[in-house]
Amino acid sequence: WEEAIQLAVSEAEDRVSVYCGAINSSTEEVISRARFIERSGGRTIVSTPSFFMNTSCQEEIVRHYTALSAATNLDLVVYNIPMLTHVNIENDTMSRLAEIPGVKACKDTTHNWAQHRGLLERFEDSDMRVFIGGEEQLAVSLMSGSDGIVAGYAALFPRLFVGLYDAATKGESEKAKELQKRIQELKRISSVGKAWISGMKYVAHRLGHGSTRVALPFEPLTDSERREIDAILERHG
Repeated sequence: WEEAIQLAVSEAEDRVSVYCGAINSSTEEVISRARFIERSGGRTIVSTPSFFMNTSCQEEIVRHYTALSAATNLDLVVYNIPMLTHVNIENDTMSRLAEIPGVKACKDTTHNWAQHRGLLERFEDSDMRVFIGGEEQLAVSLMSGSDGIVAGYAALFPRLFVGLYDAATKGESEKAKELQKRIQELKRISSVGKAWISGMKYVAHRLGHGSTRVALPFEPLTDSERREIDAILERHG
């Protein structure tokens, strides 16, 4: 993790923003990571609520980000991904977080359109930026006013995602719809095999990045599953 942070910050050389993940199972551990990022020259951190010991209420979420803000001079991006943290940051809570010094943006990976639309409306005339996570609702989110995409498959198929962003922000709805459909079809790769990350890792390898090995304890792909992914890739050129 430390090497990845240092490499990303060094290679970017301020040409683009680097959003550094500071995520762990307690506020103190997150603060420790944030301080490392700051020492490494990072300027922005992305952090979820703490996890493992499940967050019991929205007040704990506010307390977490308030402490993180007080411990660092970095900009903060609030990352809401309930499927992994097992707690949803409610929109009223997000409004409170937006008032904390340093909180500049949120990444919404709830896959809940009503909640996401509520965020867009709430922050429409503010400096708080709203990013959409995942792949399922990108086009409609961008055309409804979100500021950008943070999606895992964008690392594998960047041209598709840049094309979708450009089309959606220019109001080219039919083109955006078609690109969204292609992305959805490619996302089927995550359903091949028992662990979704195994399929993504295999595609990255096919594109010349790294090996097919996944970290323990994730289940690797079988030969037949690799062939199934190959077929999906072939259909999409």
